[in-house]
Amino acid sequence: MRGSLAQRQLVRAGTSAIVNALGAQLFSYALGYELLAQTGSALSFGLSVLIGPLVSLVTAPGIARLIDNWSHRKTALLGNSLTIVSLLGFEGYLMLTGGRQGLLLAAVVVSIMMNVAERCFSVAYLASVQAMVPPRLVQRLNALQSVGNSTAGILAPPIAGWLFAWLPLKWILLVQLLTEIVTLWLTYQTSFDAFPVSKSTDDNSASTAASFKTAWRFLWQEQRLGFLVIAACLLNVTYVAFEVGSPYVVMHKLHQTAATSGSIQALSSVGLILGGSIITIVTLKHIFRFALAVYVSMGFVMIVAGGLMQLPWLPLLGLFAVVNFSTGIMTALSDPPLFAYFQKAAPYALLGHLTTLMITVAQILNPIGVLIYTVLFDHVAYRSVYLGTAVVLLVSGGIMTWWFQTIKKQPVVNE
Repeated sequence: MRGSLAQRQLVRAGTSAIVNALGAQLFSYALGYELLAQTGSALSFGLSVLIGPLVSLVTAPGIARLIDNWSHRKTALLGNSLTIVSLLGFEGYLMLTGGRQGLLLAAVVVSIMMNVAERCFSVAYLASVQAMVPPRLVQRLNALQSVGNSTAGILAPPIAGWLFAWLPLKWILLVQLLTEIVTLWLTYQTSFDAFPVSKSTDDNSASTAASFKTAWRFLWQEQRLGFLVIAACLLNVTYVAFEVGSPYVVMHKLHQTAATSGSIQALSSVGLILGGSIITIVTLKHIFRFALAVYVSMGFVMIVAGGLMQLPWLPLLGLFAVVNFSTGIMTALSDPPLFAYFQKAAPYALLGHLTTLMITVAQILNPIGVLIYTVLFDHVAYRSVYLGTAVVLLVSGGIMTWWFQTIKKQPVVNE
């Protein structure tokens, strides 16, 4: 009976993640196309990059407190409902004005509202994973959510482009409205405490500020979790080197088309899907050793990429294709197990603050990584950028290996 319940929970949660991600990305791309058509501004596709970190910083205390002191299920439903209200409001604006007056301002407002709503939904979901499914399925659920995001990343741009060519934005918006209604229904059907866990904590009455201090203190004391957070952050920042570097080298140095660059970058998403699919069926016994292995492997990939940058253009394109595919696989293999360990080891009562903390740090680091690598590729030889990144990865990997060996034994977590 519980096995059947676990599978139903897995299917509902995984499906809602895929449907939600596809709808959100379709709308984001379609809105970007509309803004580009009307304003011609490069800001068209940068709204989420600019707004996301700001929303994370401003709303982090409130959302963390809400999730740790209120029903996770109600918080997720609130996020879904706020998204639907935002979409209906934007639809009304388009119906009244045709999108010809104040489109940029309206896009900023709806993007802020939808970012807040998405933060409520996603953090509530992530903070509830260990109560949604039994421990043996936590990693699988995380991997399914990762695969869903990657699949949406591949499907959304071409579908949005096709829809935009045939339909006005007000009709494309209805597609996301439909996906949000489906997500709302799936969320309503999903139990957020099907497999109850202990909610005890030493600081239940803490204020928001004190709770964040408690979260920081917990990561400091539980050094293995702190290790995982640092490793995941560094890996994801390093991954930006390929997100920024691939189109730069392919288009500006090798003088290839945007279609060629896009196809090579798409291989990264294919790698993410493949790696995520693999990790859904594999159970890791030594997560920390695996994390170190992935970290060092990423460094060697950077060395290969930097060392072979003098190849003729055609083999170099093949190298970029292989590297993007490989890094996609490694990223997908590393993230779900690390986060599954984090979810099972952290106190349930602190997961709202801890998850919000991690997402906020990741949201801030991504644009910082983009800025750093954009400046580097503009002013430093791209071969040196990749080799320098490899050195940083391997040196920091050596430091983390030493740190891992010196960490005192922590309580065993059921992996």
